[in-house]
This record gives sequence, structure tokens and C-alpha cells, in this order.
Amino acid sequence: MKTIELLAYARPYLETNALMLLGLVCLLMVNRLVVRFRPAQAHLLPLGRALLIASLIFPIFASFVPEQVLLRPAVQVWSGMSHANSAPYALLSTVGQNTSAKVSPDGVTGLKIQNGMVFGSATLFIFGFLISLFRLTNRMRKLRSYLDSLPVIKKIGSVSILASGEGGVAFSAWFPGRAFVVLPSSLFMDPRGLRIVLRHEIQHHKQGDTRWVHFLAFVKAVFFWNPAIYAWGKLLSEVQEFACDEILIGRRNVSALAYGRCLLQAAESAVGSRVLLAGTTGMATSASGN
Repeated sequence: MKTIELLAYARPYLETNALMLLGLVCLLMVNRLVVRFRPAQAHLLPLGRALLIASLIFPIFASFVPEQVLLRPAVQVWSGMSHANSAPYALLSTVGQNTSAKVSPDGVTGLKIQNGMVFGSATLFIFGFLISLFRLTNRMRKLRSYLDSLPVIKKIGSVSILASGEGGVAFSAWFPGRAFVVLPSSLFMDPRGLRIVLRHEIQHHKQGDTRWVHFLAFVKAVFFWNPAIYAWGKLLSEVQEFACDEILIGRRNVSALAYGRCLLQAAESAVGSRVLLAGTTGMATSASGN
């Protein structure tokens, strides 16, 4: 494959990275306005997801559109029939016959170096993508194995409630055909807090957060070198947590004071505990205590 052909195939990928960064900047600006004027943040979640999906699919669709349709030349030149006896044509023919194209050794060496850099970058990208994909598959396998090892306490529709004997916080997970909510055993001593946490985790399933986390993990594997995708993941994770809070409190069947106390307990439990498994969502998304 020639270097030009390789760059043509890589163009949509590079454009996607640029649009991903642009969409992130737009979402951060909107988020700052939301935080300042304090409207409902639940509407920000679908907007963020739509911006990310648009940045992924737009370059792919644009690659199938001919460039003549997207970018028309500012000046168009129509050529007519050439006359061999005309003076300009004779002059150009003479110059073309007496001039030989020569490539300097430095030019050839520079072209080889450029080709080597392009193919070397492509090789590094493929190698990094395979490593990221292997790590993602391994993490999903460990998560599924861990979920299968936990006892099922109850089933609510298609959601299986599991009990974990370890400390830490509750979290949710999803695999095709099955949805899970894992609750620490210490939470069963507080029935009121148990109901709040259970509603919170089930709301993650209703919002599609547990499905979205798989999609986002795959996108991170494809764009593993781009810091913007990790910022996307962090921002969307925060927004979806606030969306859960607003929806549950807005129904007025959960006391805001009791809900805030439950969030505080989840944050305290998260400090010093292990980080949540990949492919999961939960009240405390990190173990830093923030």
C-alpha cells in the first residue's frame, strides 16, 4: 500500500480526533453555563452523548461524499482545442522536450524517511489498539466472572440484585441479556439507605448508563492515545450521576436530606477502597474521596 493511500484511509480517523476535541470544548462550555445558572443537568446527558456520536460518525459519512461536492474550486478553467502551430503551444512543447525531470538524492532520501515515518506510525497504532482491546476484553471477562460468583438476592424485572461480602460501594453492570446491581452486605443493615441506593442503581440501567459505559470503553480502546476521550469519559460520568440524583429527588418519593446522607455515606465508603471494576457505574465513581 502506498503512503498516499494509507493517509487517505487515515484521514477520517484523524478528523474524528479533531471533532472529538471540538465537541469536548463545546460540552465543557455548556456544562459551565449549566453549573452557573443551575438548570436541570439531566438534559445535558443526551446532549453530550449526541456530540460524541456525531464526532465519530460525521467523518465516516463525509468520506463517502465526493470532494467536488463539499469543496468546489473558487476558479474553474475550461480548456479548448490546442493548435500545434500557435506560438505559445510551440514554446511549451520546446520547453517540455528540452527539460528533463531529475530528483536529487536528498529528495529521494527525504521521501523514504517520510514513508517510513507514516508506516511506522501506522504499525504503532495497530499495536497499541490491539493491546488496548486485549486489556478491555480481559477486564470484561474478570467483571463477568466476579458477577457470576456472587449470590442472587432478588430479581426485579430483568435486573438481578447481587450481594457482595466485600466492603466498598454499590455498583451496576450490564451484559447482553442480563443486568446487575451489586450491593455490599453492610448496606442491608440500613433498610432506608438500601432502598435509596437500589433506586439509584436501577436508574443507571433506565438511563442506559450501563450500556453506554461499554461503548465508551471501546471508543477509548480505538482512540487510546487521545486525551480528549478520557476527558469525555470523566465528564459524562459526572453528568450521569447528577442526572440520577435530579431524577430521583424530582420524583419527591426520596427525601433530599436522606438522599444527601446516603451520598455522603457512599463517598466515605469509597475512600481507601478499590476502584470500581471496568464496565460499571455507581454512586462513588472513584476512590479518591472527591
